[in-house]
Amino acid sequence: MEDIVYLPPKDLPEAWYNVLPDLPEPLPPWKDVESGPSRFELMKSVYVNKCLEYDENYKERWVLIPEATREAYIHAGRPTPLNRAWRMEKVLDTPARIYYKREGTSPTGSYKVISNISQAVWAKEEGYDRLIACTAGTQGSGLCYAAATFGMKAMVFMFASAYDSRPGRVLHYKQLGADVIRSPSDRTEFGRKILEKDPNNKGSLFIALQELLEVFREEEVRHSAYLMGSGNTHNILFQTVMGLELKKQLELAGENEPDVIVDCAAAGGNWSGICLPFVKDRLDGRTRTRFVACQADGWAPFVDGEYKYADMVPMNPLAKIYTLGERENPPQIWAQGLQVPWGAIIPSYLRSKGIMEARKYSEEEVVPAAFQWIRAEGYIPALEATYAVKGGIDEAIRAREEGKARVIVINISGHGYYDVAGYRGYIEMAKGRK
Repeated sequence: MEDIVYLPPKDLPEAWYNVLPDLPEPLPPWKDVESGPSRFELMKSVYVNKCLEYDENYKERWVLIPEATREAYIHAGRPTPLNRAWRMEKVLDTPARIYYKREGTSPTGSYKVISNISQAVWAKEEGYDRLIACTAGTQGSGLCYAAATFGMKAMVFMFASAYDSRPGRVLHYKQLGADVIRSPSDRTEFGRKILEKDPNNKGSLFIALQELLEVFREEEVRHSAYLMGSGNTHNILFQTVMGLELKKQLELAGENEPDVIVDCAAAGGNWSGICLPFVKDRLDGRTRTRFVACQADGWAPFVDGEYKYADMVPMNPLAKIYTLGERENPPQIWAQGLQVPWGAIIPSYLRSKGIMEARKYSEEEVVPAAFQWIRAEGYIPALEATYAVKGGIDEAIRAREEGKARVIVINISGHGYYDVAGYRGYIEMAKGRK
């Protein structure tokens, strides 16, 4: 029985896969806001301009990965391993064959390094010397790692709740030389106003982005670039290296095709990265692979949201996406990377066409699955990835009940070794169930 399937660096994909030409129809185009400054112009003033070429409906199926990017990917541990979860199979007494893609082997412990390296290479070429991100955890590490790799400065706005509960992440940013800001902060006028109203504000993506935009407005000559982790179409393009690696690894494992791929999803970037290379075969009728996105109850736009034109982030035009809309006092969960009220454009479109399946889980449902996995496999997933673990276990139980020897792939998007406070919370919830 093959325990781990490795790929040598020479088998790292030479090109990213762009799914857009293979979709049944073009994506719904972006729309500018009806009032205020043009968002199309705002995008150009904050993003890496080369990245914007690959947003909306780029026509080429394959995009060559620059050599500097490939070299940095390899140095960061790509390709990542594919493990066979045969111990979990025995625990569940399932005929399913369970595999998991292990993205926590990167220096940052997460898949987010993929997109940040890709953007940083072009940011450096365009003359920027500082990279800025908003984060609850792994996006910040990815940006700081990329900045250090290419000799650039880094600034990270981290949600207050995440800053307080993930001190290991904060330390990692600082080890890499970053300027780390607890958001809302006293660094910006927007942050100061929030703190005047509520000194204990826990922070959010919206607040952090407003502070970030204020920093950009203060630059007399632009020298900073904003790097998003997974929401835009160019981010999703970069992350397809995960699914392309997975295709080769399943072939080496002797599997013709996966029956189901399961991943956690906030905006749906890592879900897209692992699933999109398999979507074309499904669209062409050659396979019946299912694609499952697991979200957190209270933060599940693909389950509870409405598919319409809405805001993603304040520097983007309006996009047709699944959104929960604006909410007051949204729930706080330990898996803070899932606290996004909207889905990205590509996964939203695939959800509307029935290609994506989506389900939501409460923390109370996820906790026993997380500890069952850790005790069987010995691998601690990121808190966000425990939702994918729960979904994968449910699929394996379903295979057992139906007597079907299905091939199940779970994307473990990162490790949980920085998630100390969150796992303490999980342990307390587990005690409460006894």
